[in-house]
Amino acid sequence: MTNLYSVDNQVEKLHRHDGLSTTITSSIASNDNNPRGVAWDGSAAYESSGAAAEKQTQFSGFTVSVSHSFANPNTNCKGCSLEGANYLMGSTGGANSGHIVRCVGFSDSDLTDSIASGNNKLRGLTWADEVVGDNLIHSTSTADKIEFHSGFSETITSSITAPSTAPTGLAWNDPNLISTDENSNLVNLHAGFSTSITSTFANTGSNSAGLHWHLDVAAAPADIGWLVSVMHRTRPVY
Repeated sequence: MTNLYSVDNQVEKLHRHDGLSTTITSSIASNDNNPRGVAWDGSAAYESSGAAAEKQTQFSGFTVSVSHSFANPNTNCKGCSLEGANYLMGSTGGANSGHIVRCVGFSDSDLTDSIASGNNKLRGLTWADEVVGDNLIHSTSTADKIEFHSGFSETITSSITAPSTAPTGLAWNDPNLISTDENSNLVNLHAGFSTSITSTFANTGSNSAGLHWHLDVAAAPADIGWLVSVMHRTRPVY
């Protein structure tokens, strides 16, 4: 089963959707009053927040119970994602404004990397797991762009104009991008990494701030999406 996760920083809730649809199957309250990013690893939800308590949160499952949290290494964090076991978060404040930080696991004790996104108007990010390679994608309100990196590096290989102004949350449903913004509050499914939109729906709440797409590999093999995803993510070992 594949589901979209979203966060709204006005109603201050994290939502689990029924697939890629406006239907909400479960919601939990944010651990802060300015949530900006959401992620899910199959057993725990994550939240990035800034301009308030300034912290990163790991929940126990998809519940309000907090299993771990730590203070943001930079101020005004925007967006979060998962790169395997590593945790990614973005920032628009402090000395590292516009940077994306990579942690080993969910911990502030081992910040392995920090790269510049190329601007100080970073709004959202996601990690794209692909057959041809894994790459970082981020959104920026500078010219309202969504940019595709080469792996976890500052090299931008492709850039597209967002469907609306103030783009925020991003998710990756291989091979298609999913985006949202604070202006239209729409969730858009793109055709690949392009400006072509194949479907759109209005998100719950009034300020769509973060997205995450997750495929549960424990789903029944009869689910073709499960089969295709496993084929995509299983790489040969030589």
